[in-house]
Amino acid sequence: MQYRWYPQYGKEVVVQGKKKGGGGVYRCQVNDDETRAKLEIPKWMFDRELCSGTGNDFALRTMESACRLLAITQRHPSAGP
Repeated sequence: MQYRWYPQYGKEVVVQGKKKGGGGVYRCQVNDDETRAKLEIPKWMFDRELCSGTGNDFALRTMESACRLLAITQRHPSAGP
């Protein structure tokens, strides 16, 4: 996990596979919490080079990801992190 503003930043995150039809989304588990539901984390959040930048492209990707997560949470309130 390279995206420093994500709640699991700095924790060991185990990638367990890709989301079916999700394009660039990984299904993950926080290593120290087996009881927690699987997380769906955008692939770009694992990219060290991309996450180290602060340019407009990075900001746009961040906003896009946040909007998608918000939409998922609104459709399925129990699916939120």
